[in-house]
Amino acid sequence: MIERISDIFKPEFLAVLIPLLIAELCLIIFCVIKIFKEGVANLNKWIWLGIVVIGNLTGSIIFLLAGKRRDI
Repeated sequence: MIERISDIFKPEFLAVLIPLLIAELCLIIFCVIKIFKEGVANLNKWIWLGIVVIGNLTGSIIFLLAGKRRDI
């Protein structure tokens, strides 16, 4: 078990994981800003906020596809 935990914290693994986590955090922040500045298309603003924050990457993608307000 200790060997498996030490495998997670190898520099090679962290070199891949940290940029992915930063990219995911930036996407969440981008979606939260869009929710409050531009509004949402179909659900309450606070519900979309919960979907984006709790759903992480999947929630952000769902918001960008279905929840973003599109002014035509």
